[in-house]
Amino acid sequence: YKFETFGSLAIGALILFSGVQFLLSLNTFGDEPYKEPIFGVFPFISIVLSTGVSFFISKYEKKKGSELSSSILNSDSAHTFGDFLIGLGVLLSIVCSYFKVFWVDIFVGGAIGLYLFILGVKILRNNLPELLDGSPVIEKELVKKVEEIEHIRDIHKFRARGNQNCLFIDFHLLLN
Repeated sequence: YKFETFGSLAIGALILFSGVQFLLSLNTFGDEPYKEPIFGVFPFISIVLSTGVSFFISKYEKKKGSELSSSILNSDSAHTFGDFLIGLGVLLSIVCSYFKVFWVDIFVGGAIGLYLFILGVKILRNNLPELLDGSPVIEKELVKKVEEIEHIRDIHKFRARGNQNCLFIDFHLLLN
């Protein structure tokens, strides 16, 4: 399970890095001389198609990630949904540039950078505790089932580590 967690952390770190780069690049907007934008039908159609594909892939990965309790699928689903949102932002910027409303580009860039930053932090926060042997939530039902076993008087000092797919539990057990 740790390899999957490493993969999820790599995705989170790269997304966080991309978000920071995006936000830092906003201060260079307008440094270059103005160039008349060139618009084409085929690039526009390709962006629409790739944005649509990103949306459906994201939903499928999210569904499978939930079914399989896979942190890497859930992280990649969030990453692919980010691709979808970026595609929407690019489409909005293209349409606004066509009508010579250029300030929208800065707003969209800032929104995308902020989204990527928050998403990267969220992915890291969700996956880092597993590598640091953070304690997952122990279901009360599990403790009750162990207490129901014959000849058990008390259970204490419960500890758990791992994730939903690979959970390690130890505790002190007092027998009759």
